[in-house]
Amino acid sequence: MVRIDANEPFADNTGLVKLLGDHPRVKILAALISENDSEIQISDLCNQAGLHRSTIAPELEELHRMGIVKLPDEEKVRINRDSEAAEKLAELEWKAIDAAEGLKP
Repeated sequence: MVRIDANEPFADNTGLVKLLGDHPRVKILAALISENDSEIQISDLCNQAGLHRSTIAPELEELHRMGIVKLPDEEKVRINRDSEAAEKLAELEWKAIDAAEGLKP
């Protein structure tokens, strides 16, 4: 995924955000899906999502409760590839990217 504006957070240009809107949870999921199976520092997630840690923390707790993310420690997070919901979200991201590509001139 290509970042169009260096001043915009990465997540703003993802298929999920373009399709579902810029709710913090959508931005978090978009950033985590882009990391595939890698753990990401929560501070890096804040930068990629363009959100403050105080906004991200409760969303991560809820996503963890739902089984969509794993929180290996207090400073790291990753998408839970064992979660069917997380896998479906990743598929939706790719479909949204493909759809957006089809709309380009």
